[in-house]
Amino acid sequence: MRTLLLILAMMAVSACADSSSDALVATKAPTPEQIRDFLERPFTDQDGQPLRLTDLAGQAVLLSYVYTSCPIQTMCPLTTKKMAQIQADLPEDLKGRVALVSITLDPERDPPEALKGYGEFYGADFASWSFLTAGEDAIRASASCCNVTFSLEDNGMIGHNMNLVILSPDGQIAHEYPGIDWKVPSVIATLRKLLSASPRQS
Repeated sequence: MRTLLLILAMMAVSACADSSSDALVATKAPTPEQIRDFLERPFTDQDGQPLRLTDLAGQAVLLSYVYTSCPIQTMCPLTTKKMAQIQADLPEDLKGRVALVSITLDPERDPPEALKGYGEFYGADFASWSFLTAGEDAIRASASCCNVTFSLEDNGMIGHNMNLVILSPDGQIAHEYPGIDWKVPSVIATLRKLLSASPRQS
């Protein structure tokens, strides 16, 4: 029994691990056409409402790719927990200028209601944090722009790398945090620096 549990644990880690090889798969900068397609691509949020990233123009966008059934606590759950901490710790002068976005890598099993429950579990304020889904092709194309690769494993889990992305208010990829070792204060400092160089929207 102990051996079986060990094997299952190793399979889970393999399926959701942020290996260095995965993290380096997609390092080529997306073309302007790919970025435009990424920003204009239609998604559906946790309330079943349509949303495009262009709808968030004028804000810095903090974006991650996760899936709600990820069993590895140091992967998707940790990233989402850290994003919740960023939302909670965001200084008053940055609130309203930063939008958080989490896009599922598992659209088949993450309909809007599942994403809403996931966000509620982590205490998300949906006024500034959207949980999005779309068709698999749309998600794969958008993930590629953000240096995220993923695949469905034989055990039903999603193998993927982690990469936190910051989009500038004009929709450019301004900063990336590969892996899961990034720190909340560092991300907030990056957001502040980015927004200090951007005119405040009226």
